[in-house]
Amino acid sequence: MARAFPRLSAGPRWSLANLFRPRILVGCYAITPSRDHTQNAHTAKNKYPGLGLDIRHDDSNDRDVIYPIGVHYNCYGSESDMLFVREVAMMMVMESIMDKPDWHVKVFDAEIANKWKVEALALPVDAVYKEIAEERIAWHDGAFAGQAPTPKIILDEACVDYCIKELRAKAEYFKRSGLVPTLDASATAVKSDILIDEELKQELRNAFQKLKEEQKASPDWHPGTESRVQDLVHPSLYPLVYGSTRVMQDEVVGVEDAISWAGRGEVIPQSTEAPSLVDIRRSVDYSVGGSR
Repeated sequence: MARAFPRLSAGPRWSLANLFRPRILVGCYAITPSRDHTQNAHTAKNKYPGLGLDIRHDDSNDRDVIYPIGVHYNCYGSESDMLFVREVAMMMVMESIMDKPDWHVKVFDAEIANKWKVEALALPVDAVYKEIAEERIAWHDGAFAGQAPTPKIILDEACVDYCIKELRAKAEYFKRSGLVPTLDASATAVKSDILIDEELKQELRNAFQKLKEEQKASPDWHPGTESRVQDLVHPSLYPLVYGSTRVMQDEVVGVEDAISWAGRGEVIPQSTEAPSLVDIRRSVDYSVGGSR
């Protein structure tokens, strides 16, 4: 998905999330199955939060088994450390630079690195702040009630100098591994240019163009992007629906053959229990992902 944030010029790259553990999608949340060891090997069923386990399942004994999910702030892995706006801006700048061809070589060229620093410092504060914090920061003081005031400055020379130093460290890691650590916060994500071959890249481009053409008459523009970001396949359109969604407890769907599993499995039963009331004891004004 493209950003409303005014990025530095970049070439196409290919991203991936952490795919090192088998996972299943429940609604929009990826989790790793917890095995029911009380049954024998022929009847054992995989259990997931919302399927065999409580939707807010949080057992410290399963923290190495169940992939962190964000269904509710009581769930393990749903909370994250609060990040400063400046820190997020620095990650965005580094992400843009790491999208440039041969960035891992050019970052050691002082002249090019200085050019990138100038570009980063020239980014408009209002646009950067809007991308990071719009509708995410509440303010309850006098004339600014409802929205925090936009800062006069976000990035300074010290910030962009640090970005170049960190990028050079990432470049060394990239040379050894072929992987680019991109999100460095409570969670970590990496991307790579070498894990997807040219044939698959072309298939993805073709599929993208087909989706775009099919939605040409009525594009789904992402809110707040002024018709610049189009949601081709929005995850919120395909949630887990009890009594409708098909699930599989006997097998774990892999990455290579995932498409062949479409339409298979059994319909997840309609829950007979009344949903619990939303816990509003924690003030949303002072929390991010449930953390105070």
